[in-house]
Amino acid sequence: MELDAAARPMVTSVLHPTDLTPASEVAFVHALKIALAGQTKLHILHAGEQGASTDWGAFPSVRTTLANWQMLKPGTPREEVDKRAGIKVAKTELGGDPVAGMAAFLNAHFCDFMVLATHGREGLSRWLHGSVAEPMVRSGDMRALLIPEGAKGFVDSGNGSLSLKRILIPVDRAPRPEAASTAATELAKLLDVEPEVHLLHVGDRDSAPVVHNLPGGLSLRSGDVVEGILAAAKELEVDLIAMPTAGHQGLLDSLRGSTTERVVRRAPCPVLVVPVQ
Repeated sequence: MELDAAARPMVTSVLHPTDLTPASEVAFVHALKIALAGQTKLHILHAGEQGASTDWGAFPSVRTTLANWQMLKPGTPREEVDKRAGIKVAKTELGGDPVAGMAAFLNAHFCDFMVLATHGREGLSRWLHGSVAEPMVRSGDMRALLIPEGAKGFVDSGNGSLSLKRILIPVDRAPRPEAASTAATELAKLLDVEPEVHLLHVGDRDSAPVVHNLPGGLSLRSGDVVEGILAAAKELEVDLIAMPTAGHQGLLDSLRGSTTERVVRRAPCPVLVVPVQ
């Protein structure tokens, strides 16, 4: 994979919404690893049901996790974590309606990368709905790493090691695949890995897009698009699927019922979703 230098850092602030479930624990270690690689801020947000109290002790501690990764000594004072780890962690509990709280938070805090666990096969997490969609994408700047429930991640929660060896990028004429390819390249560079890249078009050769300056060779499959992407992901044992998503109504509106959203529901690995204009 050719790792070209980006004009700007891929990540300047990581957003990790959590519902404190085991699925969110997997997303948490990915968010932490990416924040560490970018030496940036990590916002951890929680919004429970109205009237419910938050037990932050139920969620993995940043200090404990970094100690397990041998990046901090056990018992390191909280105030020393930011300086020694090179990141700034902020935990926020949103009161009231989660959607309104998320929208208000994003209006006050710029974030350009989100890591989120998704639950079940009936759609995306409740975080992604309604009026929160538009501020989340920030005019196309909010890339999202979605971790399907039960999917194998590429960050080891025990020691922080990476296993990002193969990336699958489905390509079509619309939306164009270049944004997803660039985002996958930048993420690999940020994490200091050089994975194999596999380009896939589900359809005949006449319907395949002409791709320029994209890493990896293009393979073709016939049949249903979603099933073809999922089958390729499993056969190739990829660690990440990178997909563009189009639309002018925000991330959720572009995902609802789309190929990307259906892939996310059943993907065996994390999915990097990249909004395009």
